[in-house]
Amino acid sequence: MGVVLEYRGKKWRVAETFSVKVDGCSFLIPEGFRTDLASIPRIFWAIFPPFGKYNRAAIVHDYLYRIKTERKFADKIFLSLMEQDDTNVLIRYLFYYTVRLFGWIPYNTKHRKLCKKTCSLDKL
Repeated sequence: MGVVLEYRGKKWRVAETFSVKVDGCSFLIPEGFRTDLASIPRIFWAIFPPFGKYNRAAIVHDYLYRIKTERKFADKIFLSLMEQDDTNVLIRYLFYYTVRLFGWIPYNTKHRKLCKKTCSLDKL
């Protein structure tokens, strides 16, 4: 199953709601959800582009981070979806261990941004 995406500025937008079932869990990714696909620094794009067989896994992973699902669980779902989508085993584990090592940065940054928005709304 392909995911329908639209490019909007620096982000991709899910153009149609889609569902994913993996490891006995179901996830519904809403239309309009914005993602950068695989969060790969531009310097590595020639080797590892931000899009590929791992698109669904990257979108679901971004979504799970955005809704503050436990990081370890989100990272495990990322790995399982890459396997389900037949991503090369070396790329799969490289990406998985990269998010295990460095995923705390965007996870915590997004959390701080959400807290700032909440706090500023509370002051109204």
